This record gives sequence, C-alpha cells and structure tokens, in this order.
Amino acid sequence: DTLVIEVCEDAWDEQAVDGVTSGVDAVTKKVGTNSAKLAIAAGAVAGILASEAISSTNGSRYNYLRAWVYSTIGVAAGALQILLDNTANCASPLETLDIPALTAATWLRVELPLANPGSDLAIISVGIKQVTDLGAFDLYIDDVRLNKTYNRGYPLYGAFNGVALQLRVRNETALDANGAFSSDFRIREAS
Repeated sequence: DTLVIEVCEDAWDEQAVDGVTSGVDAVTKKVGTNSAKLAIAAGAVAGILASEAISSTNGSRYNYLRAWVYSTIGVAAGALQILLDNTANCASPLETLDIPALTAATWLRVELPLANPGSDLAIISVGIKQVTDLGAFDLYIDDVRLNKTYNRGYPLYGAFNGVALQLRVRNETALDANGAFSSDFRIREAS
C-alpha cells in the first residue's frame, strides 16, 4: 500500500539555494522519464539543498518513506536527510529522515521509518538537507512515496525436542534481503 509523494519528473525548485542548481536528468534515473537532479557546488553550505511543493498529502496512515537516491560521491549515513513538511520550503519539518550511507555512483532504494506519522496530516513540501558540507557533488532522487508495513501470513513449521522449540519459515512470498516479519503464535500439544 503506497502513496506517491513526488514523481521527480521536474526540478525541485520551490526555493532557490545558493550553490545548488536544481534540474532533471533523463539518463540517471530509476523510475519514469527523469529523476530530480541537484548539482551542489563546493560553496554550498550545510542546510536545505532543495525542496519541492507538492499537493497537500495526508501521510498519517503510512509509516515508511521509500525513495531512490544516487550520489556521485560516497556519503556517510546521516550526512543527508529527506524532509517532509506542512509548511512551504520545508521551513519546520514534520519529519527529518536520515539517508543511510551512499556508495558513489550507485542507486540505493532507501526505506526510512517515519518518526511521527500521526502528525503527517497535510504535507505540502518535500526536501533534501545537507547536514555537513560535502563539497561538490551531484545528487539524484526519484520516486518518493509513503508506504505501509502490513502483515502477511507465513507458514511456520516446528518441532519440540523436549528442550528447545525449533521453527522453520518457508518464504513463499520472496522476502528480499532486508525483509522482516514478526509473528504472534500459540503452542499447543498435538492430540
């Protein structure tokens, strides 16, 4: 269950930021025709690099932000953030989400848990913030959306050997490397 926040088919130009040129790129993209491209000059300071005005969006039913991110340089975890705000220009973000470490010239699909989804009632601005000055580089972002986690049924098989319960899960739904699940279950003696 997803809600598209920004398709990234046009420049993120809600505000002009010194040292940042916002545009689009039809070559370095992940979804659709373009990605939003931010060309950051060496003189750009820490702070908001760009933001994009979006239609008012109620994100309160969702608990993760998912987006594609690409950098021309390696970036440490938390050095860049995605912002969601109910005010223009991401002036007072409702959500400030740390982007994990980025490997140079490699797309990464980030999945970032929302801190306060119940407060995300009227999001009108999405942005990128540079926490520390990273120098000159290009940053691309594509397909920003909110996602729900949801429960699926997974068959559990187990045996009790008198000391320990051993369970096995058959992955019929093809969990990926970062997939996870939790389960509540009751144990009863077979009759």
